[in-house]
Amino acid sequence: MDVVEALRAFRAVALTGSFTRGAERCGVPQPVVSRRVAALERVLGVELLERTSRSVTITEVGRRVLPHAEELVAQWDQVVALTGSQQPPLVVALPLDPDPRALATISQGLPDHDVRFLEAGREERQRAWQSGRADVALLAAPPEPGTIDQPLGVALADPPPGAGSFSLAWLRRPVRERDRPPRVVHLQPEDDVAHVRDPLQRLVHAHGLRTDQLLLTPGRTDAMVRVHERGDLLLCTRSEADAAGLAWLPVRGVVLVRAHRVAHRGDLVSDVELDRLRRRLARAVSA
Repeated sequence: MDVVEALRAFRAVALTGSFTRGAERCGVPQPVVSRRVAALERVLGVELLERTSRSVTITEVGRRVLPHAEELVAQWDQVVALTGSQQPPLVVALPLDPDPRALATISQGLPDHDVRFLEAGREERQRAWQSGRADVALLAAPPEPGTIDQPLGVALADPPPGAGSFSLAWLRRPVRERDRPPRVVHLQPEDDVAHVRDPLQRLVHAHGLRTDQLLLTPGRTDAMVRVHERGDLLLCTRSEADAAGLAWLPVRGVVLVRAHRVAHRGDLVSDVELDRLRRRLARAVSA
């Protein structure tokens, strides 16, 4: 048994209250963390964690052991650092077109790391995280406490006067314009996720629109051209609409949010660094 990694696994589960989140923190599969904690308990002859079908709680013995586990893990990490071992770059995967000014503050805030940025689409970031090519990644997720959330609405070239929101019913062309192509809402690949796509599809159907009036666009630029050329709409954030010189309105009848969770591998960054990183990543994708 690797005692240090077993202690690291116990520490991660104890601090997160979950084998799944503990495994994510350690950067290894959940069964590996379970085996390491179980092996540590067998060697010590005590139960460190109490497991139920719904939760994991630390036992009284575990509470007494935890500070020593943290100290031993920290001391080992210091020994490794003192040997002069070459530390690999810290790869951060994030969505396309981030704010470079915010990225600069991320690098400055992690002076002990050689930070590299991987700009990629939603699916590529997921693959980079799963394959280990990224140490920190912004991954698409339903909005919940702790996620980086950006309200979504529609970018349009000619907003209705005085409108505070956009009704999809307005996509129906009047009779005199029935010979023109139908106006379309373009969905970006970043937002092609169930918690955004599904309620939007239901709203399209509720307003009696055609199914092809909600389309997945291969690229934001092409969609922006359609917005200017044909009066189409692009589902996007307000900052994306502002950058293109377009108006932006929330969609009436539904709340749509682009949300990302910050996945991080093991103890590569401290809790303080991670909190700082999360705030600066939020600025990088929101600008």
